[in-house]
Amino acid sequence: MSAFVVGNDHIAAMTELAVGRGASTDAVYWDEKGDGVRKRIQREDFDRIGQLLLDENVRSVNYRYKADDVGVFVDPPYLQGPTAVEGLSMVVCYQYQACETPDWEQSAAYRLCEAIIQKLIRHVPGYDDAPWEWKGPAEKRYSLMDMATGRY
Repeated sequence: MSAFVVGNDHIAAMTELAVGRGASTDAVYWDEKGDGVRKRIQREDFDRIGQLLLDENVRSVNYRYKADDVGVFVDPPYLQGPTAVEGLSMVVCYQYQACETPDWEQSAAYRLCEAIIQKLIRHVPGYDDAPWEWKGPAEKRYSLMDMATGRY
């Protein structure tokens, strides 16, 4: 498996999604410290969140390649926010690049990615029209009693 540090625009677009721009205007609620307390990400968190994401990605690549690089997040001029599908792809790409360390799933960046994904899934076209609970066709539903008595 290879890993690379995603570009500044990639980090900035993910951060835009976290603060409520792009696919939707609802911000992400995030358990930054892993203590069960979820807080709304604010616009003033933008630079700090961007640096946190970049740091985790660099840490992953350094771990993978035994390097000692650093990165500095720079807030670019406003980018057009991604759609929900673009955002999901972007976060999954980031996760793939940032997952090399043994403690990735305990990191603040991991929890942020999961929170962004949960936000974006609700904005995928067709999501609101899909059934909440999946049930097969009515003619194929059987009760436990039907199954126990062989009436199916």
